[in-house]
Amino acid sequence: HKYMLLMRSSCNALADLHVTESISAMQSALERCYEFFIRAAMRRHGLAKDTAGATWNLMTRQSERQFGAFAMLYAIAAGRKFILPGEIAGFRNKVIHQGYIPSDVEVLEFGRKVFAVIRDIEHVLETMKDHADAVQADALAVQESEIPAGLAHVRLQAVGVQVDKDNKVVGVVDRKSVV
Repeated sequence: HKYMLLMRSSCNALADLHVTESISAMQSALERCYEFFIRAAMRRHGLAKDTAGATWNLMTRQSERQFGAFAMLYAIAAGRKFILPGEIAGFRNKVIHQGYIPSDVEVLEFGRKVFAVIRDIEHVLETMKDHADAVQADALAVQESEIPAGLAHVRLQAVGVQVDKDNKVVGVVDRKSVV
């Protein structure tokens, strides 16, 4: 998923001590997670692709509308309101709009909070797994259709691993068993 790649980019930026870029990529990952959820929920509720696309285009450059659509669809799917910890938006705004340079510890804490929100969203997405998988397949098909004929390319696949307390890999996670 695009949001996963953005989260990885955020981690790479932090590893290179680009703290502001790390925050920006984390926020972008969260927003793309909202988008993915919206698309899966629209599919779950039977919206035709062209209707879903046209509806998304109404808010494509308006993050407040995207968040509103996400929050309503989340509430419908999860049966509870979505709660975004206030410190996520406040800290992001402080860094992005006020030029605050955070410490790596602050970035890690922000990342933990964003990742926890994304994991919560993914748990709700599990209730509409077939629809989420179809949205991802559609996104991959679009990407592959944009590759010029004859150009070599690869498809990335995420592999979950189990780590011990020393961060040593001790096993591979079966995606089907992850909840």
